[in-house]
Amino acid sequence: GIRRILKENVNGHTIYKNSKQSRGGCQRSFDPDLVFDDGSFVGDVKYKLQDDRWNDVDLYQIVTFASAFNASKALIVGFREGGSLPWDWMQVGEEVQISRVCWDCTNEPKDAADQLSLEVKQWLEVTH
Repeated sequence: GIRRILKENVNGHTIYKNSKQSRGGCQRSFDPDLVFDDGSFVGDVKYKLQDDRWNDVDLYQIVTFASAFNASKALIVGFREGGSLPWDWMQVGEEVQISRVCWDCTNEPKDAADQLSLEVKQWLEVTH
């Protein structure tokens, strides 16, 4: 899947799956699809087509994952037909920057994987 592709193509960064548990009386597990390096960045893959508008449920979930991991950056990885979205990002509060990148479903799989990997690598290295 996407995590394996990124692990193979995004050099210089560790990409893995991990979870964090809530504390207190109500026990919940927070399981983003992607945890980067030391956990200061997280990501989640949405296996559906994206459009120019952010999906509220996806946004709330990635903000929750970022909070659980104390991550300063979080990424939504989606899918799009006909090219990638312009690099989309927003600041949520003082602590979390949320970005979104997409796999281009109209490209050959190898080309789409290379493009997505490049965009994720740039995201990991850029600070807004």
